[in-house]
Amino acid sequence: MKNTITLILFLGLLFPTTISHAQSCLPNGITFTTQGQIDSFSIHYPGCTMIEGDVNMGGIVLNNPIINLEGLANLTSIGGNLIIRNNYNLASIDGLVNLSSIGGDLAIGDNSTLETIASLNLISVGGDLSIEYNYSLANIDGLKNLTDIEGSLSIKANEALTNIDGLINLTEIGEDLYIFGNPILADIDGLLSLTTIGKDLKITDNATLTNCCAIQNLLTTPAAIGGNIVIHHNPSECSNENEILAADCVTSIQTPTRKIDISISPNPANNLIYISAKNQQSIDKVLIYNNLGELVLAQKDAKVDVSHLPKGLYLVKVQAGNKMGVAKLVRL
Repeated sequence: MKNTITLILFLGLLFPTTISHAQSCLPNGITFTTQGQIDSFSIHYPGCTMIEGDVNMGGIVLNNPIINLEGLANLTSIGGNLIIRNNYNLASIDGLVNLSSIGGDLAIGDNSTLETIASLNLISVGGDLSIEYNYSLANIDGLKNLTDIEGSLSIKANEALTNIDGLINLTEIGEDLYIFGNPILADIDGLLSLTTIGKDLKITDNATLTNCCAIQNLLTTPAAIGGNIVIHHNPSECSNENEILAADCVTSIQTPTRKIDISISPNPANNLIYISAKNQQSIDKVLIYNNLGELVLAQKDAKVDVSHLPKGLYLVKVQAGNKMGVAKLVRL
């Protein structure tokens, strides 16, 4: 035994090892403006994996600008805000691969060469999440572990962004949801798991957005949206709330697959009509179109006031569970 202990001590002298433990640091936060500061972080703060304060990255630096975040690979949490802004040579933020939680805001903005948010393992954001004015950003797939945002979510003016599929596991937004001015964003299917928006929903000025099915269920669920709904200046089927409700959506949430017989009474009608489905099945949604095929009314109640509609012939489309029924209505 004595010889064994002696051998271990001898080997320890020959091959010394430094054991560092995970620890918190920097209660007042830190600012990075150069690549050198990023690269030397683990040297100046050995063992630091949890920054208690705010972290700011970026600024206009002609010499030694930030080009990658690999020097921060040991970080697992940030107690305050993480601001990544005004980096004109940063192509990815893959160096933050082990970061799982942010106590405050996450702002990724004005990074003109940032092409992807691909390798994050972020689970929660305690404040707002904003992704704005990143003109080369093509995807946000690295956010697929994110399940809730306590503040607001803003996706604004990202000129190369075609989808937001990286948000597919997001279920709750504590405050507002803004999707604004993303010129080639084609769909928002990444929001299919979203069940709650605490305050306002605003989707505006997205020039190619033609699929808003992901929020159709939110628009028909009482109390799913806590504030105002503002939807405009998007293409057809996403240009207003009624169009989204009328869209023939195929999603994992609910897809009408079978026909059902419905009746309208009285028909012809002047004021109120009552719609019923075969076997007294509960009606989930009523959509009424004029003779030009334009949606003129959308609601969830089977008792419908048509007194404001001009006289003429209308098509009534009803959803009841996974069944769809259609009938004609004459307004006198």
